[in-house]
Amino acid sequence: MESALQMNSMICGVLNMSGTLGSVIIPLVMAQHIEEYPIILVYASLVCSITCLIILVVIHISIALRQRKFKFEHFIENVKK
Repeated sequence: MESALQMNSMICGVLNMSGTLGSVIIPLVMAQHIEEYPIILVYASLVCSITCLIILVVIHISIALRQRKFKFEHFIENVKK
């Protein structure tokens, strides 16, 4: 991850807090509705899977675009020499 994003204490803190809040809030919300709607577990799994897939695709595309930009800039520098 460091090759695509400069990791500093702020970014590490945000990643840590978001992971912690997600692991605490999601079970609390689901516990409120599990007796009335047991199918919520399936929906929650589906939403989590789709969200993870979307995030991974976005990360993959952004890294590919950065690499393409870097290769193009490197090519331009070599041509100028």
